[in-house]
Amino acid sequence: MANAQKYAAEASLTVSLRSTDDGRRLVLEVHDDGPGFDPRHITHGAGLQNMADRLAAVGGTLTVDSRPGAGVWVRAEAPLEAQVVTLNGRATPAGR
Repeated sequence: MANAQKYAAEASLTVSLRSTDDGRRLVLEVHDDGPGFDPRHITHGAGLQNMADRLAAVGGTLTVDSRPGAGVWVRAEAPLEAQVVTLNGRATPAGR
């Protein structure tokens, strides 16, 4: 959201937080109608890559759709079941 504010300050911003229909995953969607960007030019270590890595560590996903002049749509999805991240980086359900 900081990037949306920084790069699309004059744009409208929509934020949605909900669970999936089966109640097993949490979904965060952020959309703006700002200048957008070309996703092919995202560098490693950037904020979106860090978000993707953190979500993957707990069994989640990050989807980004943007085109120059068309705004940005970001969807983060993660399991609602508690996760324990082990030293090998794999997520396992808590209590198992």
